[in-house]
Amino acid sequence: MATHLDHTPEKAAANGIGTLDGSVEQPLAQLKTMVGATGGAPGARGSVPQPTTGQQGFLLLGNGVWTDPATIATGAAYQVASGSGAISTTSLTDVLVPGLTLTPVAGTYLVVWGATISHNKSGQTAFGSIWVGGAQVAYTERQIGGQSNNLGNASSQAVVVVNGSQAIEARWRVSSNSGGGQGNSPGPRSLTIVRLA
Repeated sequence: MATHLDHTPEKAAANGIGTLDGSVEQPLAQLKTMVGATGGAPGARGSVPQPTTGQQGFLLLGNGVWTDPATIATGAAYQVASGSGAISTTSLTDVLVPGLTLTPVAGTYLVVWGATISHNKSGQTAFGSIWVGGAQVAYTERQIGGQSNNLGNASSQAVVVVNGSQAIEARWRVSSNSGGGQGNSPGPRSLTIVRLA
């Protein structure tokens, strides 16, 4: 005599869930919530996490999180921030190069910045570098100096990962501002980001 599984919700919760291949899955009461995948590890099967009030239009992503579709932007393939016209700084700490900031959606980006800069005093230096989320990206600082108003083209590149709220910026500073010392950039200058992932 064939055995028939009772698939009513009550029986399924108590006895397990029958599958098409005849096996019996774990009882619902014992089923754990799914574990989302990450960039370094696969997820684990389980029950769908319960959405909260107001998440009726959200999507469940592979990371196991209910997410507002409006925040799932793929982002442009590349973005450019640029500036022209003469600017200067007397700051001894790194400050934003006017206009050279972008805040892209979360992802991995190739960042390239470039500018013509100088320091107006002999023996002094102007520095420029890439910053992400308020921190300088290692090994991206470049410097121009030596002779008064010695113009040089400074540029550097980096691959960075941002979380969607972090600004990618070009910042600059000078080694000295005594005696009217300042860093200058006659323009043009640019910050370009290219999305890699």
